Amino acid sequence: MSRSRLFAVAFGSFAFALAGCGAGGGKSVSASDFGGDWPLLVDEGTLDCDGGAVTFESEDGTTYAVNGTAMTVKPELPDIGEIWADDPDTSGLKKSMILIDEGLEICQ
Repeated sequence: MSRSRLFAVAFGSFAFALAGCGAGGGKSVSASDFGGDWPLLVDEGTLDCDGGAVTFESEDGTTYAVNGTAMTVKPELPDIGEIWADDPDTSGLKKSMILIDEGLEICQ
């Protein structure tokens, strides 16, 4: 098989895999769902995933890129760092971003 044909097959398989991980319709999440583990400065919003890109729409309607994939494929979105809470136990660190795993579950 030629090199260009191999690339086309590999790229096609990759694109197909991403297509299977499309927008999941979103999931409402809130601080009350996660208790003290809630990592954001806002109390609730909608978590979504499209092609591995996890996003969070806050109460005010702003949609943030949550993971690296979202930051790469949706560069127009603000970074979740704008509303990411500091870790009260460790100076200079942020709370664990548990919303990434939650969001990736939407893609499945």
